[in-house]
Amino acid sequence: RLEELNRDLMQLTTNVEHGWDTEEERVSFEEMAKAIGERFLSLESFINIQYTALYKILKKHDKYLPATPIYQFYRKRMYQQHWVQGDYSRMFVKLSAIHSTLRGDKAGVQ
Repeated sequence: RLEELNRDLMQLTTNVEHGWDTEEERVSFEEMAKAIGERFLSLESFINIQYTALYKILKKHDKYLPATPIYQFYRKRMYQQHWVQGDYSRMFVKLSAIHSTLRGDKAGVQ
């Protein structure tokens, strides 16, 4: 799903860079940008909930079965996953730039 979001963001970036002819087209681009942001936040929330659930399960396992601890092993594996290590700030910067362009902001432009 993250690849799909990235692909949609790249397509929207290209569309916005080429400009728009009508106000309806601009509004459509704005709605697409909002939808991409909402989908990203929804995915992030889902990942955080799953991560928390797995963390709690592993901790309880080690608490009730101390002879066979597994928390440390799986914690290292979780931290190695791309969705944990990923830096998604670029997506937010692109979305911010798109919103700024669509609003016609001139901040930061010299």
